[in-house]
Amino acid sequence: QCSTDVVWFFGRISFQSNSLFGPDVAEYLIDPLVRGICAGDCREISVNFLLKDLKETEMKSRSIMLSTAKKLFMKKKSEEKKSKPELARKAEHEGWSVWSLQGGLETLTDSMVDHLCNNGAEIKYDTKITSIELQGKKARIKMESGEEIETEQLISAIPAISLAPLLKKSHPGVSKILQDIKCVTVGLANFEYAGKDLLQMDAFGFLVPSSQDLSVLGVVFDTCSFPQGDKTILTVMYGGHRYQPTTPIELEEICKFSLSKTLGINEEPHRKSVQILKDCIPQYTVGHNGRVNAIDEIISKESLPIIVTGASYKGVSVNDCVLNGIRSAENLLAR
Repeated sequence: QCSTDVVWFFGRISFQSNSLFGPDVAEYLIDPLVRGICAGDCREISVNFLLKDLKETEMKSRSIMLSTAKKLFMKKKSEEKKSKPELARKAEHEGWSVWSLQGGLETLTDSMVDHLCNNGAEIKYDTKITSIELQGKKARIKMESGEEIETEQLISAIPAISLAPLLKKSHPGVSKILQDIKCVTVGLANFEYAGKDLLQMDAFGFLVPSSQDLSVLGVVFDTCSFPQGDKTILTVMYGGHRYQPTTPIELEEICKFSLSKTLGINEEPHRKSVQILKDCIPQYTVGHNGRVNAIDEIISKESLPIIVTGASYKGVSVNDCVLNGIRSAENLLAR
């Protein structure tokens, strides 16, 4: 039997800050959800950015629930008038809350690589960049090997903290703002067990409030969303703003202990994968919206030959990155 101090989630949940619903909701709902989204501290993360819709609702309406219901109804009616791809209509009709790809999400990037290479693009692997110079209408990229590339437009999808030092000499103003977009390190442990009924429940997973005596961020029940025959696969998340994973061995033991404490799973997994992902999730701390707007304004005002996109700016999820990638391409074509 699982502890009631753990937040279980079975579907979509709308949430807001302490000022809207009180300390209990802030502690047991907002805090773990923010940890689940970006492994961050809800006291530091920008509500205006991650929870933009509800923040606007708070400012415009005295009733969060009534206003949200009204917006959902109006959204549904307006969406009916829009033309959508067949896959989008299927996802909406079937109520998808999560999605994956046959063979894993890496097939998405593999397919992108194949498409690009088949259309004349050149991809340079294991190539360290030492600096980027933005001069007039040209961007010059210098590499550790001594090679240089000059281009009329540059799209940067690397983390802000990686881009910042590359622009320090040619554009210290943008570099300084980029440095303020911090990241946290997260450890992931994937465990595969024999038997599909190991959990004895059907759920997406659970998130852990930071006030609880459990160091993991949460656990995803992978095979509840995507069954894999007679097996149970779990993903344990650890790290973020509070804890720093040290070694894969230590991380594995911490995650196994957490599974034992919360789910009563004490057996050894048949297969496992333990990784420490350094600086992998950007932190949208208070003022993030202003920082992103300032970067966009400088690029626009000075007509800099660069577009920044990726998880550091306008959304940390895969869906966000895909959408912002499309918008970046449209922005490039419009120049």
